[in-house]
Amino acid sequence: MTSHQPPLIPNIVAVQFLRQASTMLDLPIRTTATAVMYYHRFKTWMDHKEKVIHLDGMTEEEALYQNEEASEHHINSTEVPRKVRDLVNVGYRYYHAKEPTLNIDENYFKMRSSLVTSELLLVRALGFDLEVELPFAYCLNVLRGLGSIRYFVTDERKHTKRHPAQKEVWKRMENGK
Repeated sequence: MTSHQPPLIPNIVAVQFLRQASTMLDLPIRTTATAVMYYHRFKTWMDHKEKVIHLDGMTEEEALYQNEEASEHHINSTEVPRKVRDLVNVGYRYYHAKEPTLNIDENYFKMRSSLVTSELLLVRALGFDLEVELPFAYCLNVLRGLGSIRYFVTDERKHTKRHPAQKEVWKRMENGK
């Protein structure tokens, strides 16, 4: 008898979707991080609901809309405007890469309506608390501790022992990507 084992990295599919969609929409890293935080807060809320809701019964498209909604909401909250049409098209392209582009027909409007409805659900699930603390300040402190920021290096030996990964992390934080 095989037992169902939880995935090694829970929610990896949803997070990967958010990262890919953010890349396709050319969003800054802070916007992507906010979307991931919203997703995890929503997932926690769903896991702690008294009412049993089976997410496994969700179709692929329903899960897509929920993740896409997290993406849309953080786009709006971080002032990186994108059209709802762009969000629907990116989500469709992600899951249907080999199919022709999405026509503006009944299917498109169903997806669009589902996206807007999901936004309402997400905001309610988050209790209208859209403030998130991103880990960038903590990363900066770690980089300071590793001596990878020249201003904070007091010993020249620490400066010469920097690793390429430290430089890359700092560069990405400065560029916001």
